[in-house]
Amino acid sequence: MVMIGIILTFASLSVGDGGAGRRAQQEIKRLRALIEMASDEAIMQGVQLGIEFGRDHYRFLIQEGEAWFPYDLSPLYRQRQLPPPLSLQLVVEGLPLTFPGEEAVTAQEVQPQVYLLSSGERTPFELLLMVNEEGRIRLHAPLMGEITAETVGALS
Repeated sequence: MVMIGIILTFASLSVGDGGAGRRAQQEIKRLRALIEMASDEAIMQGVQLGIEFGRDHYRFLIQEGEAWFPYDLSPLYRQRQLPPPLSLQLVVEGLPLTFPGEEAVTAQEVQPQVYLLSSGERTPFELLLMVNEEGRIRLHAPLMGEITAETVGALS
């Protein structure tokens, strides 16, 4: 058991930021797919969905009346925590947004920064998944149409 732990420790140390780069690419692919599926679901179900982002997490929300609640119809839409050292920066309508504090908020205070509407429209946004000082992946989501991702700088 001890030997396996030592081997795993050295393996993780040798991967370094290359591992973070791979995790970032996996996370951005997952988020892109989840946004596309949630957008389709909003259209098919005739509901308004949203995404609430934090520095190191995101979650999907559904509007019920005037309030927003976690969208727990499927475990696919559960809150996702990013592994360190990954972090998020969100730009909506050309303006970088600051994330609310990590303290618990009441249901009346929960608000998505990005809306996925039953009409097929969504809030246009750019999301930067930060990997290191120079490396990030930019996810670009226009009002309608394809969501794209591009790597900016070196991820490793």
